Amino acid sequence: EYQYPLDQIPQIEEAINADQVLYVDKSSLENYTVVTKAKLKHWQMEGFAVVPLPGSTKGSGTEGCLVLYSSKGTVDPVQVDKARDVLKLFIHALRKANRFSQLIEKEHVFNTVSDERTRFLSFVQQINSLTSVETISKSISEEFLQRFDFDAAAVMLEENGKLPIETAVAKSDEFAGVAK
Repeated sequence: EYQYPLDQIPQIEEAINADQVLYVDKSSLENYTVVTKAKLKHWQMEGFAVVPLPGSTKGSGTEGCLVLYSSKGTVDPVQVDKARDVLKLFIHALRKANRFSQLIEKEHVFNTVSDERTRFLSFVQQINSLTSVETISKSISEEFLQRFDFDAAAVMLEENGKLPIETAVAKSDEFAGVAK
């Protein structure tokens, strides 16, 4: 599971903090890391759009983004605008689940007694089955692939100054490499 360090890809961090969609295609790839170029080539993707999660207060820091990939060249801005409008419907549930997940993680750190840890983990498993970030982000990604002409989608949520991929899904086996 690759995590994108925000300070190593300043263009993405700037786009997210400015609440601007960042479009990347073959012609703009020279500004990006070797890793980004290699991943796109390996996944057979020609472009992607980084869509900041909506509803953040300016200057409040990076919350995350939705990355939409295309194997057909530049990502269509009209499709991205439509996807961004739909994303607004899901953002509250995703944000709430992410916050819940972060709170569970912090609580786990403070559990030092073995019996208490076992009970806590059981509780987390029950709760996560209902409010899991992974479940919610996977559903969102799958919905975007059904509704719009994208080949793959990934949800990344900020964690300790990085953007780990919570969920990545591909429309077909041809693009399954993106979802790994």
